[in-house]
Amino acid sequence: MRQKIGPVALILLLLTVFLFSCEHIANVKPSTSTTPTFLVYPVITPGAPAVNPYSPAAFLYANDSNLVQGKPDEASGRLYRFAVFGDSQSGYSGTAVSSKLAIIVASIEALSPLPDFLVCVGDAVEEGGIDGLRIWVESLKPLTDKKIPVYLAKGNHEVFPYDNARQLQKEYQDCFNFPKNGPEGYEDLCYYFGSNDSIFVCYDSYYFNNMNDKQTMGITSDQLSWLESVLSADRKFKFVFTHVPEISEELQNVLNEKDVAVIFTGHIHVLHSRMLGSTRLIITGGATGTDHYDYPDTYECNHYLVVDVYDSSVVINAYRLDGTLLESYNVIR
Repeated sequence: MRQKIGPVALILLLLTVFLFSCEHIANVKPSTSTTPTFLVYPVITPGAPAVNPYSPAAFLYANDSNLVQGKPDEASGRLYRFAVFGDSQSGYSGTAVSSKLAIIVASIEALSPLPDFLVCVGDAVEEGGIDGLRIWVESLKPLTDKKIPVYLAKGNHEVFPYDNARQLQKEYQDCFNFPKNGPEGYEDLCYYFGSNDSIFVCYDSYYFNNMNDKQTMGITSDQLSWLESVLSADRKFKFVFTHVPEISEELQNVLNEKDVAVIFTGHIHVLHSRMLGSTRLIITGGATGTDHYDYPDTYECNHYLVVDVYDSSVVINAYRLDGTLLESYNVIR
């Protein structure tokens, strides 16, 4: 004859199972898979203040526990891929983004495989403020519809006109929802994201101090100390993104000592690369609608970058807007 379980005994049984499950989950070891995973963050803040007219529907909603897998290619040995461009401002007052941006977006959309994420190294728009940033966001919709995360390192045009820089920087911070792991006061301006073998760091090289209306070209002392700490992480691949290629001796020392593979910058509307000790600097201001600068040892044309990371190297290919290869760099790790 089957014995029935009373209510009290049933509750005790369920509680025992629950506690066992919690203990088991707590003791699960992190995955040791070599497949890269990237933390995904929404670019636009869901439920942002009423001043923000963005529609976040085009963006991937996620939280800190949500991971998107990289796309390792066993045949080629590629671990993951990302794309970089900079300076997509139009160059004309009243027009937010360059007509070249649509071509770059279409070119990236046609890549096979698609990039795991995209980074813009600043000057996304001609003038700061919500309206221009919204146009830039909508320009990226073909990529964000494919759930490709987008990250941005703020440029000087995001706080232009400069007589309104305080308000424009605040609007920028209100609009975006990047990882909140930078120094205090630098929310959405200075942050990092990463995978199990890589770290990617964005810092603000045109920071506007709201306390004393002081603008800093380059890296502030707060960010430099934070950067040194973050880059101490035990990761094989380390990349830094910022807008202005203003590299102080102190910053170069940190990049070299922490074994940073590449620092990507914009601001100057050319393609330029050189070694800063053991770290490669790449200036990629190639999405611009303005004239290109006369700068030594450069390619003065529109372009974008595709970065493929392999087990022992990082291959950076720069493409013209017609899809032809402009230049290639190989960073051995």
